[in-house]
Amino acid sequence: MKYVVIGGAGFIGSHMVDLLDDIHGDVVIIDDLSTGKLENVPNQDLFRYDICNMPDLCKNFLLDADYVFHFAAKARVQPSIKDPVGFNDTNVNGLLYVLDVLRHSKKLKKFVFSSSSSVYGDQDTFPTVETAPKNPTSPYGLQKLIGEQYIKLYSKIYGFPGVSFRYFNVFGERMGQNDAYSLLIGKWIDVLKKNQPLTIFGSGEQRRDFIYVGDVVNVNYLAAISNVNSGEVFNIGCGNPISINEVADIFQRVVKCKKQYLPPVIEPQTTHADISLAKKTFDWLPTVRLEDWLPNYIKGELC
Repeated sequence: MKYVVIGGAGFIGSHMVDLLDDIHGDVVIIDDLSTGKLENVPNQDLFRYDICNMPDLCKNFLLDADYVFHFAAKARVQPSIKDPVGFNDTNVNGLLYVLDVLRHSKKLKKFVFSSSSSVYGDQDTFPTVETAPKNPTSPYGLQKLIGEQYIKLYSKIYGFPGVSFRYFNVFGERMGQNDAYSLLIGKWIDVLKKNQPLTIFGSGEQRRDFIYVGDVVNVNYLAAISNVNSGEVFNIGCGNPISINEVADIFQRVVKCKKQYLPPVIEPQTTHADISLAKKTFDWLPTVRLEDWLPNYIKGELC
């Protein structure tokens, strides 16, 4: 079987490559290395292409694939607010270019799309189910919702075999630490290396549903080999959110550090995934809790 991982040199994508390599698949990576890193995928076949401007060779890779996993994106809420047009070029137009190449494929068995819990925006009912109202509060959230809808539309019109996953807060090895797209934990590791305090926006009582990267790529593979193929959408989280203050407490139990509270930014107060649909459909369960994983990660990075 041939697998193409778009964005395969990035945080989540490189873990997908590792899993596919373990099952002895023929893996091709497409990544423009704008945020991905070559050291994430040593000794792998990587082709440096921008999905918004694909040469014929890149299109041939796609058309020859049995499975395609799409992780390429400009990510995170706050950066998208600063650059909505640039984010749209990659997250909407880039995805559409890929879909329009693949709809002509005679080999494709499954296209797995990485969406985001940002499509929900602020919610009043928790845990949040897939049918909850969509209320994105950022260009990034809106762009991911448009991506899901394109995949559903292509499935309906062209019989395109797609599935989408709404990731909640993904953590794990290879998280970014010092770039615009870094997540909370990675940013905190970076500031502590610089002897700066943990920065918390607002009260710190915002609650986040953290999901381990290994669990994310496992369900990607399970979806790929399943018979789910009509643009269905699934939440991927752990279903047990914790507050930002609680995460900071874990840091303070491991290393001496201070906290600094800053004015709030535009973000949901709570993310809490209802993952019962993914559990039932793919016989999948999260296996790693942030509270268990994080102390050893902090020690490895800072001690």
